[in-house]
Formats: sequence, C-alpha cells, structure tokens
Amino acid sequence: MEKVVAALWAPEGESREAYGARILASLPQALRAAGARHVRLNVRDETVAPAEQLIQRWQAPQQAAVAQFWMPSSNRRFRGEVDAALASHSAHFAAWLVCESTIIAPDARPASAQPSRSSGWSQASHTNPIAN
Repeated sequence: MEKVVAALWAPEGESREAYGARILASLPQALRAAGARHVRLNVRDETVAPAEQLIQRWQAPQQAAVAQFWMPSSNRRFRGEVDAALASHSAHFAAWLVCESTIIAPDARPASAQPSRSSGWSQASHTNPIAN
C-alpha cells in the first residue's frame, strides 16, 4: 500500500466552509469507491479557525482542503478512478506519494460507522506532485 496526499482547491466563488462541508459529504465515499482506503480529509472551517495563524502559506491561492488516503499503487495507470474522484470534487488538485510519520498522533477512537472529527496535528509539505 502507498499513501497519497492531495491538495484540493475550491471552485472560484465557493467559500472554504461551504467547500469543506460539500466534500466531507461525498468525497470519502467517492475515493473509497475508486479503491482508496483509510481516507482522511483536512478541511479549514470554523472549528479550526483559531489556528489560522499557524498555517504556513507558500502559495496563492492556498488549497482549501487536503485528502489523505492509501491505495495499492499510486502508479498513474492505477490512479485513474481516484484522480477522477479528486477532479470531480475540486477546481484542481495536486497529489503526492508520501512517506508517513506520526509525530503527534490523533486521538485514539474506536471504529465507527460515522466519520468524525478528531483532534491532533496535521502537517503537509510538498515536493513534486504525481498528479496535477
């Protein structure tokens, strides 16, 4: 399994909050249907607004959300459905094959049928994308 992180940009004119709510409602299911596993979304909304000053801005416009997931192979020939799901849920996206380190782990929570917000720290940095 390989971990992929994708930066997602909201369509022009859609607020980060509205975009986050929209993708939370449908992107995880679309990614799982495309073969992704262990899907995690990072959205910027009112709950995380108090940490706004901690965001490192290295581009403009800044991405509105980040999707993280595992898939059997991130090779382009196996990513078609995943890339299509990301494209249908964003104005554009960039994705990276990553190595994962867990420095500050999210709260341990029992498995649940309903996705939920967890506390923890999420950090993403980039080099060259595998998809754009």
